[in-house]
Amino acid sequence: MTTPTPPHIHSGDLDGLSVLRGLQGWFRDNPAPVALVTVVETWGSTPRGPGARMVVRDGVLLDGTVGGGRLELEAIEQAQDLLDDASAPRSARMNRALGPELAQCCGGRVELMIERVERAQAEKMKQAMDEASGQSWTTAAGALHEQVRQPVNVVVFGAGHVSRALAKVLTVQPWQMWVVDHRAQWAVPTAFPSQVMLHCRRPVEALRAWGWLGHEPQESGPNPHSSYVVVMTHDHNLDQELVAALLQGGPQGGALPLAYLGLIGSKTKIRSTYRRLKNLGIGDKALDTVIAPIGLKDRHDKPIGGKRPGDIAISVAAQLLCLISPDEP
Repeated sequence: MTTPTPPHIHSGDLDGLSVLRGLQGWFRDNPAPVALVTVVETWGSTPRGPGARMVVRDGVLLDGTVGGGRLELEAIEQAQDLLDDASAPRSARMNRALGPELAQCCGGRVELMIERVERAQAEKMKQAMDEASGQSWTTAAGALHEQVRQPVNVVVFGAGHVSRALAKVLTVQPWQMWVVDHRAQWAVPTAFPSQVMLHCRRPVEALRAWGWLGHEPQESGPNPHSSYVVVMTHDHNLDQELVAALLQGGPQGGALPLAYLGLIGSKTKIRSTYRRLKNLGIGDKALDTVIAPIGLKDRHDKPIGGKRPGDIAISVAAQLLCLISPDEP
């Protein structure tokens, strides 16, 4: 008797998981079924990997992508055919070589699963995703085994010019951005994209409310394990207070289990802040976990770009992408 080979578990595609998390929203104003198209397997060079998804209705791409080009156009057509034919099976596979047939020269091959999804099924998918968070699950009519990754949180302390520029840059990513600033004249909702979670309160108060500093959570907040924290307030003393809290407020008085902790500032500011943090009893090992100054640097350790808010925002976003993207399929 042979032992069945366990299925390969793919790392969850963040964009694809974001598409699934937003699937219910397409039924708020229209109860008609949608087609969910999922990349379930790839061979060779392909534009997207397993777990990439898109949603189709009325022949229109509503959300996501499975790689663009003729492949995607054909998938949209087949998805709509599935929706139009009430007698058709609820799902169908589509396997294509990315060659002359599709006017694409990637050279690989892609297999897609196309499913008709109704409101009740979308709700079950969301529930199953929440229950499987951090674990593996099976989707796409049993054809895809993937890791359900927690949403990436980018938590920015400070709502100044760089923060606002960073918010604009990050809107293209399936990441949730949180911005905290106690200055009402800066924590203005109209200054940020609508999807940004904006909090007008003192930063350390937000950490306490989220349960990050050992207190019971008073409200729903980002999970520190999946949070990339950027400290860029208007006040150097406040920056120091925040970094100290994040490095001392974790288990047994140690650092919080953050995915990233970055501090904006010149080299002079960073040296001064580190000196004062050491006087508070924070050791070199903890300080070595802080990325400071934030942003990408060239081979000569010079920051890439200029000093304009947009330059810094792009540099910081690129640094975050370098840290997050290795886990992508």
